[in-house]
Amino acid sequence: ELLDFFSNWEKQVENLKGVPEEVKPKLMISRQTTNGIRITVHSFCSLAKHLLTEFPETYILPDKFNQDPVEENFSKQRMRCGGSDNPTMLQYSQNERKIMLLKSDILRVVTANTRGRIQPVQSADYDLNEPLPKRKK
Repeated sequence: ELLDFFSNWEKQVENLKGVPEEVKPKLMISRQTTNGIRITVHSFCSLAKHLLTEFPETYILPDKFNQDPVEENFSKQRMRCGGSDNPTMLQYSQNERKIMLLKSDILRVVTANTRGRIQPVQSADYDLNEPLPKRKK
């Protein structure tokens, strides 16, 4: 029903008479958003059918299917890179190691496009290039 709603909406806007062509796209959501919704609905339905076939005694919580951990990871990468929008492979791998080393306890993302996992940022600035203290002999 949801996908039919979007298809009907597009058809109604396309069939409007007396409306300039450049105004019609503003009367509906973008094609990228519509395609994203279609892909999401088809993917979720296929996944749900597969899971319920393989594990019939289970249940599915749709709100658990999200990309928040991915968004959070890339937000941490952006925080580590500072002003650089295009880190090199070396910078990315070094930052990923630092993030994994510190785990997620220190680098909480507050301004990311995620929900539910946001906690206050602890003020900690670690210089990972500093050598470890040596034991006295």
